[in-house]
Parts: sequence; structure tokens; C-alpha cells
Amino acid sequence: MSVPRGVGRPVKEKSGQMKITRLLLAILLVNLCVVGNVIGATPADEAQALETVLKTLQYTFYSAATPPCTFFKPEVVTCDPASGLITKLNLSSMGLRGKLPPQIGTFKSLELLDLTTYNSSLGFPNQIVGPLPDELGNLAQLKYFNVTGNCFTNSTKESDSCKRDLRCDQISRKYNDNGCAPCPSQQYMYDFIKCLCAPLDVKFGEGKKSFAIGAIVGIVAAFVALLLAIFALWRYKPSVFRDPFKKKDIDYGPWEIPSGVQKYSLAELAKATNNWSESNEIGQGGFGKVFHGVFEDGKMVAIKRASDSSTQGTSEFRNEVVLLSRLHHRHLVRLEGFCDDRGLQILVYEFMENGNLHDLLTGVKKGRDVPWYKRLEIAVGVAQGLDYLHTMADPPVIHRDIKPSNILLDSELVAKVADFGISKEKENIETHISTRPAGTAGYLDPEYFLRRHLTTASDVYAYGVCLLELITGQQSIDHMRLEEFNLIEWVKPRFKTGGVDAIVDTALGEDYDREVMKEMTEVALACSAFSKKDRITMKEVLNILGPRLANASALNAASISEKVKRLSTRDDPNTKLYNKHKEGSTSDLKVPLPDHTSTSSPATTTQFDLQILSPR
Repeated sequence: MSVPRGVGRPVKEKSGQMKITRLLLAILLVNLCVVGNVIGATPADEAQALETVLKTLQYTFYSAATPPCTFFKPEVVTCDPASGLITKLNLSSMGLRGKLPPQIGTFKSLELLDLTTYNSSLGFPNQIVGPLPDELGNLAQLKYFNVTGNCFTNSTKESDSCKRDLRCDQISRKYNDNGCAPCPSQQYMYDFIKCLCAPLDVKFGEGKKSFAIGAIVGIVAAFVALLLAIFALWRYKPSVFRDPFKKKDIDYGPWEIPSGVQKYSLAELAKATNNWSESNEIGQGGFGKVFHGVFEDGKMVAIKRASDSSTQGTSEFRNEVVLLSRLHHRHLVRLEGFCDDRGLQILVYEFMENGNLHDLLTGVKKGRDVPWYKRLEIAVGVAQGLDYLHTMADPPVIHRDIKPSNILLDSELVAKVADFGISKEKENIETHISTRPAGTAGYLDPEYFLRRHLTTASDVYAYGVCLLELITGQQSIDHMRLEEFNLIEWVKPRFKTGGVDAIVDTALGEDYDREVMKEMTEVALACSAFSKKDRITMKEVLNILGPRLANASALNAASISEKVKRLSTRDDPNTKLYNKHKEGSTSDLKVPLPDHTSTSSPATTTQFDLQILSPR
């Protein structure tokens, strides 16, 4: 499987480029088309081989007792109807780790093998290291083979495609005795800490040929740059006009606007946002850009404008408005109105003064005092909002993208779930159950890559990760945690050996209830179990954490009342502000109390045994 060292160097022949192309093609054919002396495998043999391959790569959920084409969806494993042999294996972004075992050469009818890690916000990256096994040469029928984004090393040709980012570096170190993996051919190591490689400054002996190659490269680069410039001018030409909504005035016909929702004109929204000024832009969500708007009466709103690339039709957008108008809960961001002038798609929501949970914990507002009981209150509030979407909404709504940046906070730090129910391209408006992922890395249900389907349990998984962020103050994905860049992987061993003190946010110091934070951690881990059948529901979350919040709020109110009473009896001018509380009244103090208006069921004893997650 190794590539001859002469490949990639100048070839002293007249038709150099053709010779190089032929040589590379020959190497590819030799590597992929050599047929080994292997006896034909049966479907049972292939099932056993697949189990071995996946378990070697740390995927332990498949057993050979079940035929692979029955266990996996067709997008993952495809079998020949006649022989039952595997013809396609799409194992991309499944979180596979380790060395590819020789059993991969068992699938003699295999035509497609995809082990890639796509550069996207979705999924669990594969981290497969090399060298590739020689048994790949047994795959005589293989027509498509892709390993992009993995970390192959040694003399393997695929080492040229190893991106060597921080994640890749850590995996390479693990499988190379904590040392850097070798650089690809014609490259050298210029950073031994991060294991970064750079091309050698090769000086060719033949000046004419070097000049010719340079000239060709320069011409091609200039041509590509010209094409990109033309595309950019064509793509972004509408942005030079003052009116960002250059669309036709089309009459889409009358429709019944749902009660409680206001229809705004485009002129009203333009005025509220200073003609869609960039200074009013406050974010970018799954629906499009978000603007801060202020109406003439002083009312502040958040205005979400569909992106230019959205292909959702007007009828689908109107159905969306009808659906959103039915969703009313204290812990859901309220829809105020909409605008569909000129066929546009604009939603108007209540404005949340304190931004989102991500900024509060780890972003631009990091360091703000968020006591433990307020974190518990936020956790319960989000759980109430999700439970409403899952069990009370008609039709039920699967959020699909729960994360701290979609949890907004009002002036009293009351948490409200945002971006729920917003249709993306080709959504099912009737059921709101998506077969296309809309999640974010670190929060996306790992079972999606097995079942290719998102459910309410997917929201529960994401909620569990958010709950861990509330407890630890850390982000779900952080490459500075080296091999434990995933927050769940970081929490589990520390919680097991050191208890909640080993994981709790250092910003809390010693000022937190250990029993409550311990129980919150157990709930978070129960929500974020790999298999959805092992996860608890949002209603069970409320049954566990709801009573804790009620007790915490009552104790907190009593504590503050006692402090006020104690301060008011001191002969100190600094305590005069509290004199009005001498009668024992705390009515002016803003003490957060639990929301008992939730539609969720009352607290009952859950059947889930939390003790299995307790640290020993």
C-alpha cells in the first residue's frame, strides 16, 4: 500500500504530466484491484467481520446475531438482494477510533467504503489511524474508497490527507507512543508541540522545467481567482441595493391570520431596525439573521428574517405562523407577529434582555454571578418548555437543536427556549419530525447516525449536555481538554472518582448545595446516555428536579429575609437602604420562585434509579 518515493518529483520525460498521471493511476489500480487468495465469504462471515471491525473501532452497539442490513439503515449498510453480501459501507462521522483491522478485507462484494469525517457542524468525527491494512487489496469490486479527515500515518498514502489539527494531533500521539506522527512525503515537522507539517522548499535542478511548472500553476491560479471574483459579484450583487428585499409584489391570496399574532408591514419593521442596519443585527439563527427592533411606542422585539437561500414557500411559512401561534408557555419565547409582504418571511418575537445562556456561562458575559439555585431554576425552566413541546403541543414539536445559544434569558434570568418549530427546507409541517439533522456538534443525538432519525429523545440528549454546561461552566466541545474534548467524556470519570466537587464550576467556589448539584449531574448523565432507551424523559427530569427547585427557592427566600432582618438592626449607615424591611417584609426583593403554572404533571417518584450513576 505504500507509495513509491519517486511520486511527486519532477519526471525527466517529454510528456511529464501524462507520465505522472499514468503512474498514479497504476498505483491506485494495483492497491485496490489485487485479488487475494481468499475463500468466498458468506453473509454470516461478513456479519461477524463487521462486528469485529466496528468493535475494534470502539463502536460496540452491533452484534453479528442480527444481519447488518436489518440492523442498519440502507444509508449505512447496503446488501445485494440476491446474495445477501454487503456492497456498501458508509461509516462516515460515526465516532470510530483506532486502527482499521484486517477483517475489513472480508467484504469481497464491497463497492463503496466511506470512512470520512466531514467538515461540518454535525456528527461525531471519525479518528482512524494508520497504516491501512494490506487486506484492502482483497476488495476487488471496490469502486469508491474515501478516508478524508482521518489521521493515517507511517508510509500510507493517506497520510497526505491527514489535516493534523489539534484533534488529529492528539489521536496521532495516542497511537504513536505520545510522539508526533511522521510527516507526509516532501514535508517536514516545523512545530513539534502541535505536530504541524509544512512543505519542503524543493529546488529543482532544471530551471526551465521549474519555470514551466510555475507558469502553469500561476495561470491556473489566476483563472480560478477570476472565476471566484465573477461568482462573488453575481452572488452578492443584491447587497449593493439599499432595499435588501428586492422581490416582486406578488399577491399570494387572502388567509386567516391566527388570533393573538400581529401582521406587521415591511415599512414598520424597517423603521424599527433603522432600515435593517448592521448595528441592529444581534445574531444569526437557524431561520436567518436576527435584528433588534424598537417600535414607536418603545416596545422592543427580536426580528428574525429568513435567509436569502431559504426555499420555503409562502404557504409553508403561513402554516408555520399558525403552528407557532398555538404554542404558549412561560418558558417558550413568545411569537409577537410576522410579515409576509412581497413574499418575504419575517418573524417577530419578544425581546430577551439578557441574551442567551451560552454568553452567560462562557461567552461575552462570562463572570456574571450565576448562583447554584439560579442554575437549577434555569434547568427546570428549560425542562418545562421542552416537556410542553413534547407532550402538550398539537402537533408535538421536536426542537432538534437544543443548545445554550437557543436558551434565552429575560430581565429576571427566566429561561425560555427559542428557535423551536422553525421550518427548514423541505420540512414536514404536519408532524414536525425531521429526518434531516438540524443539530450542533456536541449536542446532536449519537443515535442519529445509526437510525438517521431524530425524536424527542434527541432533545433529551441535548438537554443533558446543556445541564452539564450549567453545572461545570464548560463548553460541550473544547479541544483544550485534549482527548476529553467532549464534555460528557470529561465529566464521567471525574464525577465517578471525585464526586460533584471535581466537576462543578469553579466560579461557584464553595457556595453551592452539593446534594442538589450531585442530583443535577446524575440527571444530566441519564439524559445524555448513548442509547435513547436508556434516557429518561423530560417529565421524569421535572419529577426529580422540580421538588429540588421548590426547596431551594424557599430556603433562599428565608436566607435573604434573615439577612435583611439582621442588617436592619445594625447601627450602620450602610444599612439604611434596608430600613423599610424592619417589619419583616421582603416584597420588594426579587427572589426567583418556581413556576407552578407549568402544564407538566405534578412531581411523582420516578422509576429511574439514580444510584447507578452515583460516584463511589
